[in-house]
Amino acid sequence: MTEQSPSGKIVKIPGETSYQTISEAIADAKSGDRVLIQPGIYAEEITLSSSITLVGLGQPEDVIIQSRLGTVIQCTGGEPVIENITVEKILAEPGNGISITSGNPTIKDCIVRGATLPGIFIGESSFATINACTIQDCINAGVLITGKAIIQNCSIFSNQYAGIEVKDGADPTIQDNQIYNGQEAGILVWRQAKGTITGNDIYQNRLSGIEIREHGNPIVRNNKISEGRQAGILIHQNASGLIENNDLTGNYSSGIAIQNKANPIIISNTITQGKEAGIVIFDNALGRIEGNNISNNQFSGIEIKTGGSPELISNTIFGNGGGIMVHNGGQGRAIKNDVRGNIAGPWYIAPESDSLFQREDNIDADEKGAK
Repeated sequence: MTEQSPSGKIVKIPGETSYQTISEAIADAKSGDRVLIQPGIYAEEITLSSSITLVGLGQPEDVIIQSRLGTVIQCTGGEPVIENITVEKILAEPGNGISITSGNPTIKDCIVRGATLPGIFIGESSFATINACTIQDCINAGVLITGKAIIQNCSIFSNQYAGIEVKDGADPTIQDNQIYNGQEAGILVWRQAKGTITGNDIYQNRLSGIEIREHGNPIVRNNKISEGRQAGILIHQNASGLIENNDLTGNYSSGIAIQNKANPIIISNTITQGKEAGIVIFDNALGRIEGNNISNNQFSGIEIKTGGSPELISNTIFGNGGGIMVHNGGQGRAIKNDVRGNIAGPWYIAPESDSLFQREDNIDADEKGAK
């Protein structure tokens, strides 16, 4: 889109004072003022340091603030509101669409696109609310969070890195978003980050739907994660987390992959129609896997190998290529699982793992009461 002058004036109220640039209106605004922006394309870099409101008139695409030089909007304090605006970074100098380094801003009904750094950056000294926004086509992550945030009801897609990246001890709420067609993970949680991830629809990302690594420890609950090009959820490199009541369907690798000394809790998920195992645990990973429904995956319902040692409790595993497969030094124990109705039978326990893997009170049509 070609840069052009705004088609109208910016009006700041109260006072009905008119300005030709957004920056002029902001400079004259007091805390609590609203700056109404007429449709047009505004080539400006804006800083918000107080509790004022910017509102675009018309549809979000009607008011475009864009920059070639750096970050388009910087929030450095107060409780500003940005509403109904398109924030566009033109490829040139590196920059975010919106950078939040301090304060408690609210961004709603906006479009953020084209950033060469994360579309929205939320720093450790801030608490941002991002609601009903579209974040797309960034040459980096869609949203990068190192502080506190609520990200809800957003569409986040076609970004080159993770749709949402959470790191360095951040603890956001990520709720009811659509996150899709990213070139890496849908959501990445790492470097001691936490967070509550709930009610999201995460699909068709090039890597995992959710990746948790390097001591990440989120709550992941009630999400739909499908058609990822790798595992639905990948947990590795000493990560943990509570993974509960998610629907993992049709991922191109395993539904859940646990590796490299990870130790999550996996409870009451539905894991189905994956191209590999329902759950795979390996490379000295642990985990409690309880009450899951694991069905119709092309490989085993659960595969354990290379020092993986989970506890499997009361899972229903049926219609898979096999039931539970333990091999290549896999270990752990299985208690009260229902492993009937799998194509290659309920168990494959390789000789080297037979003494390392314990079975107790499982329901098994072929090996009644295997121990």
